[in-house]
Amino acid sequence: MDEKTVMIIKKILMKLENRERESEDTITNKKCG
Repeated sequence: MDEKTVMIIKKILMKLENRERESEDTITNKKCG
């Protein structure tokens, strides 16, 4: 794999992690609220 491919994969993984965190935050907010 070349560096460009690695960078793209890392970006996608970061986006997925952010989405999971956001959904967890909204779930906890609903429980608290």
